[in-house]
Amino acid sequence: MWDPRLHVLQGPRWSRVVIIALALLSVPASLTWRIVGDDGKAWQRIIASDGEGYHAYLDNLIARGHLHQPRARPDHLTPTDGGAVIKYPAGVAIVQAPLTAVAHGWQVFSSGPLDGRSAHYQLAVLLSGLLFLALGLIMVRKLLLDMGFTDAAVAITMCALYFGTGIAFYGIITPSLSHVYSFAIISGFVVHVHRLINRPHRRSLLYAAALFGIVVLLRPVNALALLAVPMMAAFQPASFRGALRVVGWRGLLLAGAITMSIVAIQPLLWYWQSGAWWVRPYAGEGFYWTSPALWKSALGAQKGLFFHWPVLLLAAPGMVLLFRRDRITALLLTAFFVLLLWITSAWWNWLYGDSYGPRPYLDHLIFFAWPMAILFDRVGRTTFRWAVLLVAPLLALQTLHAWQYQAGLIHPFNMDMEKWRFVALRTDPSLKGMLGGNFEPAPFSPNGLLALDHVAIPGPQRIAMDSPLRTAFTPPAGNELYVEMDLRRKAVELGDTKDAIVECLLLHADRTRITYWFRLNDQPLPDDRQWRHWRYAFRMPAAVEGEELVIRIRQPFRGTFHVRDVNVKLSAVKPY
Repeated sequence: MWDPRLHVLQGPRWSRVVIIALALLSVPASLTWRIVGDDGKAWQRIIASDGEGYHAYLDNLIARGHLHQPRARPDHLTPTDGGAVIKYPAGVAIVQAPLTAVAHGWQVFSSGPLDGRSAHYQLAVLLSGLLFLALGLIMVRKLLLDMGFTDAAVAITMCALYFGTGIAFYGIITPSLSHVYSFAIISGFVVHVHRLINRPHRRSLLYAAALFGIVVLLRPVNALALLAVPMMAAFQPASFRGALRVVGWRGLLLAGAITMSIVAIQPLLWYWQSGAWWVRPYAGEGFYWTSPALWKSALGAQKGLFFHWPVLLLAAPGMVLLFRRDRITALLLTAFFVLLLWITSAWWNWLYGDSYGPRPYLDHLIFFAWPMAILFDRVGRTTFRWAVLLVAPLLALQTLHAWQYQAGLIHPFNMDMEKWRFVALRTDPSLKGMLGGNFEPAPFSPNGLLALDHVAIPGPQRIAMDSPLRTAFTPPAGNELYVEMDLRRKAVELGDTKDAIVECLLLHADRTRITYWFRLNDQPLPDDRQWRHWRYAFRMPAAVEGEELVIRIRQPFRGTFHVRDVNVKLSAVKPY
């Protein structure tokens, strides 16, 4: 059995070889998917989605030289009495700043556009993601080797994290989001906590304090990583008491000051933007602490952690082995996993938008790596071959799913068991974007939803290119809307519903302000000439005064089909 006091380093350094191999693999993958892509211009979309909100700090500093009254997408800003602020925390911008500064210097030197979005800035973000992906894996390796695991077990664990979860996807494909940076910084924090306890030195304490401050700046709820301290303390209580004596109360005060000074960067930035020291950046969003989506977030087909990345289930037998050696540490680690699941699934939008898999869990992969390494260490002492065979199918399956997602075969948030069966092991590019439907959680509504209207259309309705089915509502202004809808549909000729869509519009006097649409069919069917029941649920922004909400079922191209038993329910968020 492994022992944290015994650093087992026998045989070839496979973990070092794995680190180098994964780094070399990441470079051509990023070139193929993130720089070139299908149209040769994928690099233009490196900074995208929520990444635009994180990068808005740098965009404003580069293009305007200041952050006062920042400019960004409207949904990336939060209004305050003194003006809007960027709603996202500044941690991602801070860790991307060094390479972005290099790109900016190059743009100044070459007289290029200083807009924060041209090629050099985009590539700086990509290189930042690749760098922190490598740093995160290096930190995992350091921790596991310092804890005394065999080099083979460490190598398998790193492969399991890289190929068996979405961390490589978020480092290579979506490097503008926070997860790869949180993964690296949290891993570094845990490494320095462990080293502080095993080789007490004030330097390790100060490194850990600084890294924890950045953890909070990246994503405040990731302060949960602080539980690494009692875990390591319970695991080696004598060493922990010795570490406290070495650093002393002055060292602890200095560490606290370092953490708080880094965390204080955020209110300083809020003040710079709006003159307000404290802002609730995610206005209109929050947690359902008493009703988290625990089962869906852990095992559901839509965005379940272990459904998407089943290799992490191997942490469970590792936890059993840890429990046999040290019950208190095992219970603390179990409590961490329970809290992580609770906090992640209690967020009102537990799907976390259009994204690959349950991405918030990736920030804390170092805590999964520990029990997984315990298992691989035990199995690896029997036979290395069995350890590899144990995880290889799971890694291959996840790698295929990541490719399918990037290729457009997997829906970004609306998966279910039927859709997973449909895309299973398929790589046909003609299936890109063919999965449709929409079933979103309701908007954040701590006081519940107010039912506004309901429309039922029982009889068959013929729909063709020139004759859509139209339903209209006049909702009150000011509150976010939620549409729940179901219907039955049947094509006249085979394939007539292939291009059919559901369209939702917010318009005033025939001038459209918001347009949202999705495919009528949840998935392509071999024969759509049979009646099929579909259910939908989706959010729409708040209407303005005098605006009309229009829902249409239409065929934009050739083909005729019928719908019946159409039910549309409109609700709005109650004020809170």
